[in-house]
Amino acid sequence: MSKTLRILLLEDDSGDARMVEKCLQEDPHENYQIMKADRLQSGLEILKTDPVDAILLDFHLPDAEGYDLFEKIHARAPSIPVIILTARSNDSATISRIIRSGAEDHLDKNQIDSSILSRAIRHSMDR
Repeated sequence: MSKTLRILLLEDDSGDARMVEKCLQEDPHENYQIMKADRLQSGLEILKTDPVDAILLDFHLPDAEGYDLFEKIHARAPSIPVIILTARSNDSATISRIIRSGAEDHLDKNQIDSSILSRAIRHSMDR
């Protein structure tokens, strides 16, 4: 078992947050400590005080969304890998722009499982 990875999960849907947490808990290769925020502002506050290894970022939060949301997170923590989570991929132009601007990956919440999510986190941290 390796060190505990500290993950900031920015997700406003409690069901999706539970699903992501469950996927991470099922990973037999890593230990995760998950810090959750349901608003951009709360996530930025966590980043001020708590070091994190990766950020899982919902594409839509109540106080920001899309590229603007990513830009604010990335400006606060430019060296921390960000993985964008979406429930639907109907805004491929914005997702592509976010990836070109520095996000490490994009995952569709409807298609992730423990191995997909864990692999995305490991790969993003290795880059």
